[in-house]
Parts: sequence; structure tokens; C-alpha cells
Amino acid sequence: MTIQEVLTADWNIDRISVLVRERQTTKYIMRYCIGRDVEAGRSERFHQETAAGNIYINSGMKTLYIRRIIQHCQLKNLPKSKIGLRGILDKEIPKELRALAINQMNPYHCGWSDDLHGYSFTCYVDTWNGINEENKQIELEL
Repeated sequence: MTIQEVLTADWNIDRISVLVRERQTTKYIMRYCIGRDVEAGRSERFHQETAAGNIYINSGMKTLYIRRIIQHCQLKNLPKSKIGLRGILDKEIPKELRALAINQMNPYHCGWSDDLHGYSFTCYVDTWNGINEENKQIELEL
């Protein structure tokens, strides 16, 4: 099963966490957290700002936080006829992550009155080049 298949089956997802590990050694490669309200924990420290989002480090392990709305009902300025509609905005989730095969999946951030929740996925890969714009640092214009 892929992450895309889960996103297609469950329309009430507002955040995901994808942990990518090396298949042979289970070595930690990178974690990606995507959603409107995702943010770094207290023990994580800022590492760098990229075109995709902010990277934080905790004990040498990197996490990329991508603050994007992935749930349709969280969009601003929706017409009244579309306020309660649920669905995943696939274009906001990098295609490299959507294509990953899932080895382990857990729900998290459950029990809220809006019935939205997230999933934490662990995926094992043979090779991983990251997502588009992950390594592209933001440049300041003067």
C-alpha cells in the first residue's frame, strides 16, 4: 500500500508524518511533516530554511516541516456551499512522498471536535534523493 492509497481512502486527514529509512540497515534518512499546523518540538533546533520548508535537527536526525494546507475544509474564503466538504489536496503533498510504499502506519492527532486526524508513516527505501526543493536554500534579495 502506498501513501497515495491511504490519502485516497481517508478524506479526513489534515497532517502526515513520513519517516524514510534505508531498507537494508533501517538507518534514519529523513522525516517529513506536512500540514497546516505542523511545527517543530521543543527539543528540535533550527537547521536551515529551504524552498520546501524548514529543516530542524534533533540528535543529528533531520526533519523537514512543510506548512501547507492539505485538507480542503481548511482552505480560506470557501463559498458557503463548500465549507463542510472534506478531501485531500494531493498537489500540496510532494509526489515523491505519495509514491512511497508503507511499511508501518499509525494514526496521530486524533480526538479533536473537527474529526480531522493525521497519520505517521514509516517507509523503507533502497535509494532516496529527497523531494523537490528540499536542498534548495532560500536566498536573500538585497
